[in-house]
Amino acid sequence: KSFYVKPKNTKPSVSLTQVQKFAQEGVEGLRMSFENIGTEHQIASVLNVEFTTASEEKISVAFGSEVLGNSINILANSKRILTIPVPEALKGQEIVSAVLVGFDPVAEE
Repeated sequence: KSFYVKPKNTKPSVSLTQVQKFAQEGVEGLRMSFENIGTEHQIASVLNVEFTTASEEKISVAFGSEVLGNSINILANSKRILTIPVPEALKGQEIVSAVLVGFDPVAEE
């Protein structure tokens, strides 16, 4: 477990800055770059992302614990790269953009 001091008036500000499909050893992967320009870390158990394909189709995907491994922590004023298998809905699709729609924060203990 980690311990964080949380001063008043701090908040995370996370955005998805880049998304890239790649193939390695015959397996399609997805590399997503996140940036938190906020003053507080963000712990997420689910990432909700909307992808736009080359055919202008919008595909919403929720990445949960089966992909994230329980949760991810994006520290304040930092960048984080997440590499995961391509979801079934995006296989064979050319991705032109992606937007972080939201996430379900881990319940506070």
